[in-house]
Amino acid sequence: GIIRLGDPTPGNLSPLYRGQLLVHGMGFSPDHRTIAVVSIGSNSVTFIDTATNAVKHTTYVGRSPHEAFFSPDGKEVWVTVRGENYVAVLDGTTYEEKTRIIVPGGPGMQIFSPDGKYGYVCSSFNPETVVITVADHQIVGRVPQVSPFCPNIAATPDGEQV
Repeated sequence: GIIRLGDPTPGNLSPLYRGQLLVHGMGFSPDHRTIAVVSIGSNSVTFIDTATNAVKHTTYVGRSPHEAFFSPDGKEVWVTVRGENYVAVLDGTTYEEKTRIIVPGGPGMQIFSPDGKYGYVCSSFNPETVVITVADHQIVGRVPQVSPFCPNIAATPDGEQV
């Protein structure tokens, strides 16, 4: 079916418009019961129940969020906020922001290691990928990128390569 989060442009450019704008990316919870959907233009993440297609919650984050993924254990949702310099860490149950991880400006794509111990966040503006511990949200590594733009990121199943 169709899950309607907003109207097509230009009808949604009124300051009175309350829907979501520029839906961009989505990520499933580990139990596949929830989808996190990013809307770049309204700076939000909408959480949808996959059994009913009902909106469970909408969380507003900083300027131009890019990707939202649940941690492998489902306890957190990491949202890269590309228009700023951080990853918004949301509670995986309440969907409220818990903390922010400061990263190089323009965080874009992200992925977790298969064992769930690390998050990898590449920048859309800086030629660098940061390695972050999931347990305490600390940057423990910085890997140079060939380009300042990172259109995609993936990890091998054994976690040896990103």
